[in-house]
Amino acid sequence: MSHHGKIIRSLLAAAIVSLASAGAHAETFPTKPVRILVPYAAGGAVDVLARTIGQSLSKTWGQQPVIENRPGAGGIIASQALTQSPPDGYTLILVASGHPLNQFFYPKLPYDTFKDFTAISEIVASPLAIVVAKNSPVKNLQELLTIAQICVISTTPPKTISSTPPTTLPRRRVSAWFEAAVWKTSMPTPNPAAMIASTEYRASVG
Repeated sequence: MSHHGKIIRSLLAAAIVSLASAGAHAETFPTKPVRILVPYAAGGAVDVLARTIGQSLSKTWGQQPVIENRPGAGGIIASQALTQSPPDGYTLILVASGHPLNQFFYPKLPYDTFKDFTAISEIVASPLAIVVAKNSPVKNLQELLTIAQICVISTTPPKTISSTPPTTLPRRRVSAWFEAAVWKTSMPTPNPAAMIASTEYRASVG
């Protein structure tokens, strides 16, 4: 497997990443607070994961790491903040699969995903699933597509059929595929956090 392939595979799930060339000594680390950057809004899955990891690390390190939310631009803002920090291991970032994908969608990134970062550990893997309300008559994907097409065609302007996280996340890519399968004019509602989309869904079927 190529060097790029190994990095992409390691970052397909949420992972802790540091700036390349970080050289902190394990026997004395940390001697000051460690920052963990989160590229997404507070309350979302990655944020909750970061805070959970922070609690565990505080028991090992004897001090609580600082969780810093830097949402926006599909994770680019937080990633750039890491590259602008000293490469001493005291600034980390918890990324999701959108991190390596940004290199291909944005050719003018302010950093090189494959040279400026070092993957430390994969933390968790998260599958994607299309779900409907429990009392929905929909029993399979084809039925969902058919009903969605009727909803889109019968409204002016076309009715929104999805609510999505930031553009570069795989969930957004899956949503874009679904919208294309339904109707080209179907427009998603972008949300800065997946938690908001989940809340909106529960409210719509409540």
